[in-house]
Amino acid sequence: MQMKLNLFLRIAISLMIIPFIPNMAHGLDTASTTKQPLVIIFSQPNPKLPKNTYVDMAVVMDQALKNSGEFRSLPYSQKLSEVRNAVQQGKLSALDITPPLTLDTMQKIAHALGADLLLSISAHYVDKGIKSSVLLERSVGLQDWSSVFLLHLTPAKTDTKANLLDMMNGLKDDILQRMALQPAPAASTIPPPSQPVTVNPPAQPNTTPSASATSTGTTTPEASSSMQAYQMLIEQARKTGDIANLIVSLRRAINLKPTDPTLRRELIKAYEERGWTEKAKNEAERAVALSPKSAALHQLLGDTYADESNNELALKEYQTAVALDPKDGNLLVSLADMEMKMGDNVQALKDYQQAAASDPNNPLPHSKLAIFYFQTGDYGNAGKELLSAKALLPPNDNTTLQSDIADILQKSDSILTDIILNIQQAHKNFMDGFATRETAFQKITAIKQNTIDLNGFLQNLPNSSLQDAVAQYSLAASLLSQSTEEMLDYLQTNRKEASDQSELLRLEAANQITTAENALKADLSKLEPAASSAAASS
Repeated sequence: MQMKLNLFLRIAISLMIIPFIPNMAHGLDTASTTKQPLVIIFSQPNPKLPKNTYVDMAVVMDQALKNSGEFRSLPYSQKLSEVRNAVQQGKLSALDITPPLTLDTMQKIAHALGADLLLSISAHYVDKGIKSSVLLERSVGLQDWSSVFLLHLTPAKTDTKANLLDMMNGLKDDILQRMALQPAPAASTIPPPSQPVTVNPPAQPNTTPSASATSTGTTTPEASSSMQAYQMLIEQARKTGDIANLIVSLRRAINLKPTDPTLRRELIKAYEERGWTEKAKNEAERAVALSPKSAALHQLLGDTYADESNNELALKEYQTAVALDPKDGNLLVSLADMEMKMGDNVQALKDYQQAAASDPNNPLPHSKLAIFYFQTGDYGNAGKELLSAKALLPPNDNTTLQSDIADILQKSDSILTDIILNIQQAHKNFMDGFATRETAFQKITAIKQNTIDLNGFLQNLPNSSLQDAVAQYSLAASLLSQSTEEMLDYLQTNRKEASDQSELLRLEAANQITTAENALKADLSKLEPAASSAAASS
């Protein structure tokens, strides 16, 4: 099988006629450049498929790219003089260049060789034809790479030898056509296209922006028009879920507005959706380096550190953000959230309160205060803050309120479970002689009051689509309140029937907590389609 594939491959290379692709100018346009973009081609077998079915597409694609007149290309090999030189210069290690190559090592090699584009192909002849995975990435500065497209192709099943050549040609043409439809490489290498796909922004100005425009983040009228075009591309990619092209379009837009925190945030989110957490962090660090006085960008960097559980660095960035804009309630909330996570509840409460005072029209600090008070058992203040948050929300914003109530109900699980354990422990301590009857009575009385307060808070929650779940949690609290009543009766009268009834009520409450959890999941599942529909329409 392998000998036949190699024979067909040699035939393909010797007979293939590569046509010039005229519409390439609409995508990776290099006509206006003095240097064509360099594509490094990696072709290697898929480790999950038999090696004897591997089809090496490197030479085929090399000829196709060169004959198109649009690219310089270089098929990767360990034996390349460029690769050996990079190893000697310390840019690469022997391990870096040893197959099988990972995406990280391919990116490292492509960077060391000065490539503008990275083309990775894994092709195998299977029962349905040539099955291939094709990845195209572009350099976006420093050592960062951005995906342009990722394809998984399986042509229709064919059995004749001649059709293997056709399939190789078909795969080659498909890759070239898709490259033709993509935006141009980064502006530092090739100017933006005059006619990108779908949207037609005006040509970029030939003059360099003034120092004042660059320093303040303003743009020329031409750049402003281009920004509108890129925003359309970004929106289109976002709606279709095309993360690869979303990243490309965001990078292009950021070239025009390098200190825009909204664009940076979207790019970081896109990186995270692709699982590129390191790229997300690097992007945030670069954003702060470009605009160190931007509170929003420091918050963004803090968020990336928090996602990595690097709490100390996250706390530092949030503190810097608050110092730059001390009246922004969202920044203070981020700081307080991290302080809570690190166990500094005293400082967290102060910052939540400061956020509410500094940003009085922002409902978020009040929501956070409601949850803080709820967790600490201060149900009176928790209810007041939740109503304050609701009053500040737009009239049709039910999603935020439902999210807050869902958070409170989820935390109710642990609070109610703790109440059960506390009743049991107080009873055990009395029975084992570690607590006097009076001490046990005082302990159970305190637990009873806490349970009554919790139930009152749950019953007075604002109306929402989670009413069934709220009722189920309230019932669990009511059962525990009855359990404490029976336990107090036992401590006063020493009636075993009261002790047994208290235990039965606790068991029933435990089952009710499970019922409440299921009710909450059911309520939330009903809301998900509506939330998705609302998000799509917006």
